[in-house]
Amino acid sequence: KVKQRRKDHHRVLENRRELEKVKQRRKDHHRVLENRRELEKVKQRRKERELEQAAREEEQTLMQREREAAMFKEWEEQEDSFHLNQAKQRSKIRIRDGRAKPIDLLAKYASTMLETGGEGDEIDVNEPYAVLNGLSGRDLEDLIEDIKVYIELEEGKHLDFWKDMTIIAEDEMSKLLGQNQQSENQRQVVNRSVQKDVQSIFKGKTYSQLCALKKQ
Repeated sequence: KVKQRRKDHHRVLENRRELEKVKQRRKDHHRVLENRRELEKVKQRRKERELEQAAREEEQTLMQREREAAMFKEWEEQEDSFHLNQAKQRSKIRIRDGRAKPIDLLAKYASTMLETGGEGDEIDVNEPYAVLNGLSGRDLEDLIEDIKVYIELEEGKHLDFWKDMTIIAEDEMSKLLGQNQQSENQRQVVNRSVQKDVQSIFKGKTYSQLCALKKQ
């Protein structure tokens, strides 16, 4: 009986040790799982911080670009305004000195008649298309290029007026080209007629007869 009790006691102790081992393994496993979860949380927080940092940097870059774009636009507007004012000043000087270009008179018409109805300023042009009268093809080409400059500098101001004047100038150029072509055709006809007359005079003449004509 004593031996049996010892065996039973020993078995109980063994079972207790095994149970403790099982409990310890469960604790260890639970600890491992907790550590993994904490590690994942740390990784997730780090990832979120990196994303937030990247978003902030991108936002700062975008804001910087917007500031630079706004500054560049302001600089462009100031430059365009400066060039437009310079062009107007040069126009005023040419008009004052009596050597106005067609674009000077048209620009003055646009800034007085279209904006103020002609009040407060005198203008020599009642009908703007009259400025084109008597202009050569080269003058018309220069005027069209000058109008393009004003359209760009004024940024759409008086756009309809400038478009209308461009159409009129291009139409005048077409008329001039047609007239020049007609004149050239007429000259060619005259030249051919004169050539035939000259050929008829010299046709069949001997050397002595040609010498006699030369002396005449």
